[in-house]
Amino acid sequence: MTDFRLLIFELRGVLDRILLDAVSSREELEQLLLRVLRTTLEWLDREVQIPVHSAALLGLESGERFVLASSGMTDRAREVSRTIVERTLRSGRTLIARDQGGDFRRGTRHGAARPGPYSFISSPILGQAGPIGVLLFGAHSGGSAGAAVRPVAEQLCAALAPYLEIIQTHQRSLWCAGTVRDGPLHYGLAGCSRLLQRVLEQIALYGHLNIPVLLLGEPGTGKELVARALHRERGIGRFLPVEVTSIPPSMLEGELFGHKKGAFTGANRDRDGLLVSAGDGTILLDEIGDLPLDLQAKLLRAIQEKSVRPVGSNDRVEISARLILATNRNLGADVLSGRFRADLFERIRTLVIELPPLRKHLEDLPLLVEELLRQAAERLELPTPRAITEAGIDALATHDWPGNTRELRGFLERISTHSRHRVIRVQELREELREWRAGRPSDRGLSPRPSRGRNLVEDLREFERELICDALREADGVQTIAARTLGVPESTLRRKMSHLGLHRSVAIHQS
Repeated sequence: MTDFRLLIFELRGVLDRILLDAVSSREELEQLLLRVLRTTLEWLDREVQIPVHSAALLGLESGERFVLASSGMTDRAREVSRTIVERTLRSGRTLIARDQGGDFRRGTRHGAARPGPYSFISSPILGQAGPIGVLLFGAHSGGSAGAAVRPVAEQLCAALAPYLEIIQTHQRSLWCAGTVRDGPLHYGLAGCSRLLQRVLEQIALYGHLNIPVLLLGEPGTGKELVARALHRERGIGRFLPVEVTSIPPSMLEGELFGHKKGAFTGANRDRDGLLVSAGDGTILLDEIGDLPLDLQAKLLRAIQEKSVRPVGSNDRVEISARLILATNRNLGADVLSGRFRADLFERIRTLVIELPPLRKHLEDLPLLVEELLRQAAERLELPTPRAITEAGIDALATHDWPGNTRELRGFLERISTHSRHRVIRVQELREELREWRAGRPSDRGLSPRPSRGRNLVEDLREFERELICDALREADGVQTIAARTLGVPESTLRRKMSHLGLHRSVAIHQS
């Protein structure tokens, strides 16, 4: 049989849309699931050449069955198949039944409907707590259709299970009422941009599920913050962050999976690994892309079997923690290069949250800066948080922030320490930002500023020019207000502007 992964690859885009758009409308959800069924039927016809003409996806809610999507299957066929569906839900396994009666499908591209033996292949969709639905196929039976379709049905059910569970849980959650968007600060994430809202929606959607979540993003984008938010949504046990690269390679296996006494030199007692120690809580494995290949295989088995085998032991120990994995690497490229296992990648990429770099949602800067300045004031024990004007925000937006939010936090802590003004002046901020970009910290009051390679008169002239330009820009060109900001008479300001060759409009443009 043709590799079933090709079908999953075809369906991936549709399934991912289900995750993001399932609650937008009932009609849209039905259309997406219908595409899943039709794509599967077309694939069976094209790749496996099995005459499967109909399919239905049934959900299970509070013991009641309901049709989520149906392609080519008549009401009579669903009525006749009720017994096998109920048996499938009770047994939790795939069943095949044959009916010698008439036709149970509509006409298709293979021709008009014809009577004759008909097979139903009924496969359960299993969630964390038991069956949550059934995938039903109908085919004219030539004796082998049921057996040929069975492995496809079972693998498709395994792929659909987390999506269907999310759909059903999502429809019951308060998130559907729009509570995620009630304010600008959620889970410690500040902002209202479309990119950030998508992250917030995924946190609310995935938070309470005991399914591995993969966090992707550049360094400093807040992967641990999102992991903690997912943990708070679930509200069970403790949160245990583990940075894979911080553990020496020789100790990594024992730290993650545990070890028995005497398993290696220095193992003086039995020890539970971190995956067991996390209990019913959440464990974050950061920098998972740097996990050695041999331990990737052990991690895959731990995820699949919900158990680990400690070093030096023949027995497996059950684990119940929810697993969150994070990396700044391109795992797809690592799979192609052989650095990361393809089977582990496929297993952990069901639920993925991509954290955008700061440069792609600069519209969140005002809210983010306000929140980070508040946090800086708490850490530095300042009486009141510093503030930055709109012109200052514009100045911050000129930097690309390669270290993302982590870099911005560090910069704002430093300028909060250096500045003597509650509202940080734009010129002061720009000077700090220039030094920050150059990588030369300014210890104001402790050491002289580096020379710019010019004489003192030229430096003072440039400094005056920048101060006046900033003041005029903040005052929208009103010289009376600018002079008040600078603390000089308006006549002095006009004289300085004339001496420096500055016209009001030119000064605003230069700033």
